[in-house]
Amino acid sequence: MRFEATDRTSVCSATTLIILAALLQGPACAGTLYWNANTASPTSSTDIPGTITVGDVSRGNNNGVTPLADSVSASSGYTFLLNGTSTSASGGNNFAAAAYLGSLSTGSSTYFEFTITPSAGSFPLESISFGSRSTNTGPLSWTLRSSDDNYATDLVTPGTLVNDSTWAYVSAPLSNVFIGSATTTFRIYGYGGTGTPSVNFANWRIDDVQAIVVPEPATLAEAAGTALSIGLWLRRRQRLA
Repeated sequence: MRFEATDRTSVCSATTLIILAALLQGPACAGTLYWNANTASPTSSTDIPGTITVGDVSRGNNNGVTPLADSVSASSGYTFLLNGTSTSASGGNNFAAAAYLGSLSTGSSTYFEFTITPSAGSFPLESISFGSRSTNTGPLSWTLRSSDDNYATDLVTPGTLVNDSTWAYVSAPLSNVFIGSATTTFRIYGYGGTGTPSVNFANWRIDDVQAIVVPEPATLAEAAGTALSIGLWLRRRQRLA
């Protein structure tokens, strides 16, 4: 059967519509990564697609030997928004560290970290938040940095912590939305403080950690490739009709 101009037009129109649909889809809605410290793995991930893999929370530059997670001094006394819903401190386990004091140093300051890996496209990280408890020898300041520049730059305006052994929730948008296109490790550093921290004693705890991530859609090239494949399939179908 001869392929008429009207058939070519219909195939082109269908292909164009597929491309436009991919473009108009736009970025996905904001997604939430959440850890309540009952396990090192994320407790939940809302609106996060399968193209993103999230690692466990771990810890570095710990002053001695302490459990990463335990139920001592369970979180309490604060509320936070989780997927738009006011939520109370989760209690149960929290992530604990024996933090060093002094000015921020990527080589010696204590941190909690997690890793995000996109298998396709990229991911923008928009904000970070968590409950925090410092003892009188715990850190008084915190910041977020990434492996993208070997932890050289603050991604947020450094925040303050209160070292009175009470829980409080801290939250900060990134100074500029971070666009990650490869495996990226994010570190929450705690530093500053006064007194003399004891070895093997957890003087800083965090809980109810949230990271707001907006996954990017497929690239234009991917969308166009998919549309072209479908268009060619439609053309073959019409030739055989």
